[in-house]
Amino acid sequence: MSCGSEPILLFFYYAALIRVAQCRYEEGLLLIEQLLCIRGMCNSSIAIEAFKVAIIVALILGHDQLFLPGCRNVKFLQSLSRPYLTIAYIVTSAKIGDNIPALVKDYAEKTRKVFQQDGNAGLIDVLVRKLQEKKISDMPKV
Repeated sequence: MSCGSEPILLFFYYAALIRVAQCRYEEGLLLIEQLLCIRGMCNSSIAIEAFKVAIIVALILGHDQLFLPGCRNVKFLQSLSRPYLTIAYIVTSAKIGDNIPALVKDYAEKTRKVFQQDGNAGLIDVLVRKLQEKKISDMPKV
């Protein structure tokens, strides 16, 4: 058995997915950020999938950006995560009067096949639900 970097990446990735499934989003995002900051690992398929999950989890938490201090190949990851970055752009660049949950839901429906192939359609649904909850809680109380 070779002792490469794949078992380490898988440990962080699956630990993060378990935390996210338990709705412990902060811990899951922290594990993904640690995975992505392992030197020289940004080019692996595990890192690419982790980056996609990290974008959605960061949006669920209301973060505007990911904190990846040691990741040198962010451009490479971004080029393979366009639909996820588009959702992040929709959420972070929306104007005050925009119906953000509806915009995200419309885009997610158009690109549903991509999210289903990646296995992240459920996370997109959670994001839409969180955005709807935030919109309701931000409404003025009369």
